[in-house]
Parts: sequence; C-alpha cells; structure tokens
Amino acid sequence: MSLDNKLILAREHKIFVVAEAARGELAYPASTNLIVPAGYGQIGQVPTYSDSEEIVDSRSLIEQFRDALTSGDWSLPMYLRPSGSPGVAPQGGSLFKALFGSETVVGSTSVTYSLAKQLPSFSLWTKYGDTVFFATGATADQAKMGISKKGALKLDLSGKFMAMGWCGTDELSALIDYIATPITAIPVKDAKKYTVGGKIKVGTDDNAGAGYTITAVNVTTNTLTIAVGVQTDHAVDTVVAPFLPAGTIVGSPVESRTASVSFDGGSTAIKIKGMDLTIGNGIQYQEDEIQAPGIEYPTDYVEGQRSVVGTVTLLLRRDDLKYFYDGITAGVEKNIKISAGENTAGKRVSLTMGRSRIKAPTMNPSSPTVELRMDITALGTAGEDEISMLFN
Repeated sequence: MSLDNKLILAREHKIFVVAEAARGELAYPASTNLIVPAGYGQIGQVPTYSDSEEIVDSRSLIEQFRDALTSGDWSLPMYLRPSGSPGVAPQGGSLFKALFGSETVVGSTSVTYSLAKQLPSFSLWTKYGDTVFFATGATADQAKMGISKKGALKLDLSGKFMAMGWCGTDELSALIDYIATPITAIPVKDAKKYTVGGKIKVGTDDNAGAGYTITAVNVTTNTLTIAVGVQTDHAVDTVVAPFLPAGTIVGSPVESRTASVSFDGGSTAIKIKGMDLTIGNGIQYQEDEIQAPGIEYPTDYVEGQRSVVGTVTLLLRRDDLKYFYDGITAGVEKNIKISAGENTAGKRVSLTMGRSRIKAPTMNPSSPTVELRMDITALGTAGEDEISMLFN
C-alpha cells in the first residue's frame, strides 16, 4: 500500500532554532528550542545559472552553467514570549543571542542580551506537515518591531544561511529483518526526499526519542545510510518520516497594551501613537570564495556596520514644540526605554537605547489632529552598547 500524495497543511507548522557549536555545524533541536511562529516562516536557497558565451548560429540559448550556491534566505515572525521564570531564557533565546551577540543569565533574576562585535550562528529547522527543511550557518541580520495598542509585541526577523537540506516522508521499499547487527542501510522508494543531516524515524521507531541521523543518500539505489542502525523489524511500506521533537511552548506573548516608551530611561512615559524599531547587522556571506571540492556554498560571513534606527509617532500637543528645539537647534540625545509585560518577575521585557539621536519632527495633519513623526538613531558610547534587551 502506497502513501497518498496528500496536500501539506500550512497550519502544521513548527520552527526550531538551535545555537551552533561552530559556524555551519548542523545542530539538532531539543523540545526547548521550539518557536511558535506568529505567521509563516520562510526558508529558501535558489541556485543561479550563467548563460554560455559560445557563439552558435542560432537565436536560441543552447547552454547554461549552474553556479556555486549563494547564501540562502530565511524569515520568521514571532511574538516576544518571556519564559515566565526570572533568569530563564525567553522563547527564541538563541535567536536573540544571534541578533545581539551576547547573552548574560543571572539565575532567578534576569536574562540580558547585549551587543558584541562577532555574532554566533544557528541551525534553523522548519516543519510543514510531513516535511522538514533545515539550514546551517544561519545568522540574524535584521529584526523589526512595531509598537501599537493592539495585539502582541511582534518581531519580524530575517537573515541568511550557508546551506539547506530537507527530510520528507516515504516508505520502505523492502523489509528490514533485524537479527543481531544494527541495520544502517534503509531502502526507500524515493531517496530524493532526503538529504544528509536530516533525522528520520522508521514506523514508530524513533531511536528512543533521538531519531536516526542520515549520513548518506544514494538516489540511484534509493538507499539512506543512517549513523545508528535500526534494531527492529519493519515490513515493506512502513512509513519513513522526518523526526523532530514535539517541542515545548515557552511562556506567554507580551501584549502590546502593556508597552510604554520613555525618553528619560524609564522615569516618565510619554504618550505615543506608535513606534517602529529596526536592528540591522549588515552581515555579508563570503560568496565569492572558491571552496574545497564538493562544497558549493559559502562557509563564512563577516559582520558589517550595525544600524539601530526607528520612528516615533505622536499627536502634536501644545508642549511638544520642545521636540523641534531638540531636533533642530540643540541636537539633543535621549535615553529611550521601551518597557512591556506584566508587572511580575519573569514576565517583563525592556529595550534600552541610552544615546538616541532624535531628529526634527515632520508634521502630518490628519483631521481632527496633527501627527508628529520623529526618526531616531541609537548611538554607541564605548562601542557595542547602543541597545540592549532585558528579560526580568
């Protein structure tokens, strides 16, 4: 009996993010690495082709050549989810460390993400129904956050990665008859559904919750080689599916209605209509390097100039002319702090930009009121200190 070629449902979607021990070294997720996406995550790496320059007596393009792979792209929308326990990392802790550079945990007190010159990489695992895609050497290049009075605080994160793989669902093409020696050659009907690095389970056998790691794929003989052999019997047509942990949801989303913004480090909240904040790391993958034989993707990246910018929108009031003076005449810097979450230990989050240049406002009359829009740029003091994020 063959599996139905069923449709993949978008709601059957999970994402895991795992810190890598070394750049590009695939890391496997645990249940605690789950991220609940607030929208659909994307992962893709599209090869490019170069046209042949040979001259032929034809108006047709006769030949193309496949280029080495450039870096892939990923994106992930997620809500801010403190763990609910002080001193325990929030949902996506590995992502925040990759975005900022450093994570400092004070037991039973707080978790702080601060800036660093070098940024760590992570492995990204995305599940849609019966299919898993994974990426190695991923970096967090950009994060965008908007503040309003509706919904929950949402981050839109994106970046690049070195290489991707996948792991689908198929069936055994021959029985597995275990006697004494663990069986490492798994015969399937279509090995193109799998790549090296993916993890599978055979029937209900998931290697005691660890999965079986694919170390080689032969698409001619339709055989998967796994690192630890199967020690159970399986009939023809037994399902060979991707393996991922179930995942443990961390904390609860921070509601936008709890957010406040101050220009004095948190002492006095100001009335705003909304705020947008963007952190950019300017990461560049070294795509022009010629690699060792058999490696056709970039294997390194360089961190570029960081950018922390945003906009604040508020309704013009009588006393708000000070913002014109600050932006035009004085060039004033403000200590901007964004605070949100319940007033309970373990459920609070704040972002601080100690030196923020606020540019002169632009006015937008919108009957019956007038809006002011002010662009802000966070500046460093000693360096690597223009923004930090605190969960406490």
